Amino acid sequence: MIEYWPDVAYYHDDSANLDFSKYQWEQHGMCFDNPDNPLHYFKTALRFIKQHDLRGILKGAKIYPNNSKYRGYDIKDAITEALGARPTICCNEDRYGTVQLHEIWVCLHRNGTTRPCQHIFSNCPKAWVRPIKFAAPTNEA
Repeated sequence: MIEYWPDVAYYHDDSANLDFSKYQWEQHGMCFDNPDNPLHYFKTALRFIKQHDLRGILKGAKIYPNNSKYRGYDIKDAITEALGARPTICCNEDRYGTVQLHEIWVCLHRNGTTRPCQHIFSNCPKAWVRPIKFAAPTNEA
């Protein structure tokens, strides 16, 4: 889980990663086909993650985690084209108030196949005109 689906903010903290996995199960796994089988949920999620490298998809669209700013629709379009379903682009603000890419949500049917997400953006104010920063990774532990 740490290799393919870590808590990005606390990547090197095993306890935080365990809490993150528990949170993912509580928030999303209970809606899955087998709500009494967390192993099935996580195996399905990991298989999806391995098959669909979102960072690789963005790289192919020339969208890089290098502190550059990109149009929200370019991020959405790259993922939509690769997966065949619209994601939700989620933002937050860095300590300077800059809107940045926080997460990309891929919505799935209960059986694990992709479906269009209801919303294009979450917490990305004026994403249709305001660029979104794609932060570079940090080495903070």
